[in-house]
Amino acid sequence: MFAYAEGAATASGIASHAEGNITTASGDTSHTEGYAATASGIASHAEGDSTTASGDTSHAEGDSTTASGNCSHAEGYNTTASGICSHAEGTYNVVDTHAIHSVGIGTDSVSKNAEYIYIGIDESDGIDDSDPKHGYKYLIGVGGYDGISTDTS
Repeated sequence: MFAYAEGAATASGIASHAEGNITTASGDTSHTEGYAATASGIASHAEGDSTTASGDTSHAEGDSTTASGNCSHAEGYNTTASGICSHAEGTYNVVDTHAIHSVGIGTDSVSKNAEYIYIGIDESDGIDDSDPKHGYKYLIGVGGYDGISTDTS
């Protein structure tokens, strides 16, 4: 299994590595570092404070971030990247699997995006570039976008 843990950490995935305090690397070839970080996706990486990388080949960094979509990346504070190949940054973004990119400007009471880029998703969670809104970019204050609605209808 060749898992390796340093500090108060747990490494249980094949070729996984956990370091820090209360970190867990359970995905095969995953890596965690910091405090209370969890990497459960295959080849995932979580670093910082209370970060979670649960999607395969995902990366979460910062404080209280989650990268749950496969190939996703979340950074900042309390952001979530839930879509396939998605990216979330900033603070308290609006979580949507159709967001390939979101920049959160929210607070603990209201999640809000300054920017949101829509990606078409088909029935098998693959990219659907025939979706008429595929690639649409929403900017807060432009065209009536309020930073909260994601227009996935």
